[in-house]
Amino acid sequence: MAKNSANIIRRSLKSADHFIRTRLQDKFYHDYHRRQAKVVYANIIAQFPDRSLPPDVTGRIREYSRDVLGSVRFAPWLEVYTAFRGEFIEGWIPDNYFGRILAPSWRTYPGIDRKTTARRILGTDRIPDIAYQINGSWIDTRNEPIDIAVLADVLFRSETHVFVKRDGFAQGAGVSQVPRSEFDPAAIARLGNLVVQAPIRQHPFLAELSPASVATLRITTVKRPGEKAEMRAAMLRIASGREATMRIRDELDISVIDAVGTLDDKAADDLWTTFRTLPATGTAFAGRVLPGFQRAVGFCTDLHDRSPFSMVVGWDIAIDEAAGPVLIEWNTGHVDVAHSEASVGPCYLGLGWEDAWKTA
Repeated sequence: MAKNSANIIRRSLKSADHFIRTRLQDKFYHDYHRRQAKVVYANIIAQFPDRSLPPDVTGRIREYSRDVLGSVRFAPWLEVYTAFRGEFIEGWIPDNYFGRILAPSWRTYPGIDRKTTARRILGTDRIPDIAYQINGSWIDTRNEPIDIAVLADVLFRSETHVFVKRDGFAQGAGVSQVPRSEFDPAAIARLGNLVVQAPIRQHPFLAELSPASVATLRITTVKRPGEKAEMRAAMLRIASGREATMRIRDELDISVIDAVGTLDDKAADDLWTTFRTLPATGTAFAGRVLPGFQRAVGFCTDLHDRSPFSMVVGWDIAIDEAAGPVLIEWNTGHVDVAHSEASVGPCYLGLGWEDAWKTA
């Protein structure tokens, strides 16, 4: 009897500890998003003072967040969307709602989108992988071992420089450009699991918009059970200046506003400062149509249909010189919905996502 009582107490304490940790994690997560949204909102209002939200609008947003999405914690991002768009629209998915309520429910295979496994899992050769370092060993794209004595010759057979991308990093972190003259196998060995990719020669249209770095087209697809995958949002990311960058904070986001690939007339940086032209060159965004856009969408939906490991995937695509899609990486977790939602959304209507909190 005493032993059973001790076990019951242990289980109760363990359950209580899990509950407390979960509540603390939730608080930390939402507090972070509240602070981030507050900074972005202030920056938007500094640009457009007339978009400061009156009490009746903020009250409506808070009521909507509580009644439809289950918590007023989701109101700050809806306030950002409203200020950016100039009106409140029901059906938007707040960034923290997506990350805390939705994404965990469909991540049945966490880590499946690692850089070192993308080519194998997705079964596509439209990816610029050259070789992989996995657990201290090198293999090529055919899974053949590479002798360290010939590694440099393999990696730089056709290129003067390559890109080293470490597993477990996102938003441009863990990426470095390495010329052959600076290639050091011992130094790279200390980086852990990684992929080495060849540079991408992008389409002239995109080279004009992003001369310093390869422009990335983020295509977000949704695949409901038993149905064909469909694109729900698309956004072009370009370097904000002339200097090469691989970090999100140095980029501009431009939404795609229709099915043929027309760009929005404005871009935004990580603080949602609005630009009508590329700061470094004065190149305007309005009226431009992305080459190869429909082909890229078809490429992504086909990959999603053949690899239905997540309900939602954010595909990072480059467009090469022949207007063909090149997969840089895929993301099955938090796929960054905020800018698309605010600029051209709601993008995810009809999926029942607003009710997901009830069973989370």
